[in-house]
Amino acid sequence: MKRARNRVVSLAIGVGIAGVLAAGGIAGAAQAAGDTARYKGCAAHWRDTATWGECVDSPGVTLQLQSECSWSASYQGLWRTVKGSMNPTDSWECSWKAVNAFNAYRS
Repeated sequence: MKRARNRVVSLAIGVGIAGVLAAGGIAGAAQAAGDTARYKGCAAHWRDTATWGECVDSPGVTLQLQSECSWSASYQGLWRTVKGSMNPTDSWECSWKAVNAFNAYRS
């Protein structure tokens, strides 16, 4: 009887740990991609390890892609002026994982 109770307790602990790990994996996957709001037609994006910026029908803007990477160097691109549409305006590949990306703007 005591062995059966120990197995049930061990099984319950194992299921609980697996549930916590699965929930953490789901939360991590949800943050592995993102998009910024558009400003003057331009936005930045990140997916897994890739980051890039793009513009659609921009009236004219000077921007710089900035990418934050986990466990590798982050990136600040060159300043560039975009008028109209351009995809990508700039891009960066993180070695491990992209945390976020955004465009810095200059007037």
